[in-house]
Amino acid sequence: MAFTLRLLTVFFLASSALSAPANPAGETTKIRAFADQLFDQEEYFRASTEYMRIISSQPGRTDEEQIKFRIAQCSYRAGRFDEAAQSYMRLAVSTTSTDMVDRCRLVIAACRYRQNDYSASTADCVRAIYASPKSPLLDRFTYLKGLSLVHSRDWRGAFTTFASVPRESALSPSSREIGGLCARIPKEKRFSPLATGTMSLIVPGLGQTVCGYGWDGFTALLLSAGSLAVGLAGTERGDKSMATAGYALFALWHPANVIGGSNAARRANRRADDKAIAKADAMSMLSLE
Repeated sequence: MAFTLRLLTVFFLASSALSAPANPAGETTKIRAFADQLFDQEEYFRASTEYMRIISSQPGRTDEEQIKFRIAQCSYRAGRFDEAAQSYMRLAVSTTSTDMVDRCRLVIAACRYRQNDYSASTADCVRAIYASPKSPLLDRFTYLKGLSLVHSRDWRGAFTTFASVPRESALSPSSREIGGLCARIPKEKRFSPLATGTMSLIVPGLGQTVCGYGWDGFTALLLSAGSLAVGLAGTERGDKSMATAGYALFALWHPANVIGGSNAARRANRRADDKAIAKADAMSMLSLE
C-alpha cells in the first residue's frame, strides 16, 4: 500500500512537470507583444487585461513599472480619467525612478485637465514644478499650467506662465504664440454690464442689440414696448383692467429687459473668451500623455 502511494505521488509530480510551461518567460514575451498590439489597435480594455496577466504570472519583471504605466495609459486612453489618475498615483508612490514619478505627475495633471478641472490641473503642475525644478519635463509642466490658466480665463497668469517656458524647449515657439494671444485678450474690446443694462433701461433691447444679440433685443423691445402700449391704451380708453394688465406686464418685462441687457455683456465677453480659448487649443502642440 505504501509503495502504491509513493508510485502515485511520483506519477503525479511527473505529470505536473510535463504539463507546466517549458518557458514561462517566453510565454509572457508573447503576451506582451499581443498586449502591445491590442494597445496600438486602441482595444484598451483587452490590452489592460493582458498586461495584468503578465504581472500576475511573472511578478518582479524588470519592465514591471513600464507595464503598470501602460495599464494606467489604457485607462487614460479609454477616457476613464479618475481610474487612470489613481493608477498613476499608485505607481508614483511605489517607484524609485524620478523620471517615472515625473511622467506620472504629468499625466495626473493631464487627467484633471481632461476632466475640465483646471484649478486642480494648475495646482498639480505647480507642485510638480516645485518638487522637480530640474526635471526634463519641466517645459511640459509649465506649458500645461499655462493651458489650464487659459481655460480658467486667467489671461495675465497664462501669459506669464508661457513666457517662462525655456527657450530651448521644442514647445517654446508655440508657447510664445499662445502667450501673445493671452497678452492681447485683456486689451480687446469688452462690454460693460452696467453700460449695456443702462442702454436697455433707456431703450428696451438696445443693450442686447449692441452686444450682438439682435433677436434678443427685438424680443425685449416688443415685450416692454408692447406691454407699455397696452397700458397707455387702457388709460386712454378708461379701461382700468386693460391699463392694469398692461402696466403690470411692463413692470414685469422691463426690469427683465434691463437684466437681459446687462447679461448680454457678460455673454458677449464670455463668447469672446471662448473663441480665444479655442484658438489657444488649436495652437497647442502639447501631447497630454
